[in-house]
Amino acid sequence: MNNNRKQELTIKNELLELVERVNQSCDLPPVGRVYIPEPDPGPDKNTEFGIIALQDGSAGLYYAWLGASQQGMSERFPALDVVGKSPMSLVRYFNNTDEAECSLGMAAINAISQSVFRRAGYIPDAAGDSLGSLDLHDGDHIGMVGYFPSLIRRLRELGTRVTVIEKKEKFIGTEGGITVVPNPELLRECNKVLSTASTLLNNTIDEILEYVKDAESVVIVGPTAGFFPD
Repeated sequence: MNNNRKQELTIKNELLELVERVNQSCDLPPVGRVYIPEPDPGPDKNTEFGIIALQDGSAGLYYAWLGASQQGMSERFPALDVVGKSPMSLVRYFNNTDEAECSLGMAAINAISQSVFRRAGYIPDAAGDSLGSLDLHDGDHIGMVGYFPSLIRRLRELGTRVTVIEKKEKFIGTEGGITVVPNPELLRECNKVLSTASTLLNNTIDEILEYVKDAESVVIVGPTAGFFPD
């Protein structure tokens, strides 16, 4: 198998191919509005998201607190240069190694996905909870990709055994049935797994899916996971 073929099989390239097929088969509405905030996280602030909205009202979000790489994005991508253009002009950034630009490309893909849903009359099922509607039972071992305090609190209250994959050293350790480790191979021991769409930005999604291929359920949660399902 050559390298080009391997690249074609990544989840990222599958999404890009899906969007290109949509672009070839119908006229996509142009970008109508953009909101590109400066990242300014702090203990007294809520998480912030940027928005790409198309002229038909469809919108896609991106996480705006990735770090220093997102500084000055409103200057790099001024609204006057984006509004009125095809969202495909932003989609191409999804293939960049720079997470900030990649996040903007994913927001455009999310907006296009919502536009396709709108045209098709497709209404996704409403999320029953923040855990991706995972059907939890006694004896479940939940894998979590990334340390998400609100979800950790919920699972701890339920008494669920959890293994969290997290690279930040301050979270590493074990407490109250919650084990936080940097090694994703331990996901093989989990029967149900949840992650956020950040794995699509840092190019770890394919590796993660390989580790969890035998799990009963795998879900991607969060407001930035608005792209085509499955």
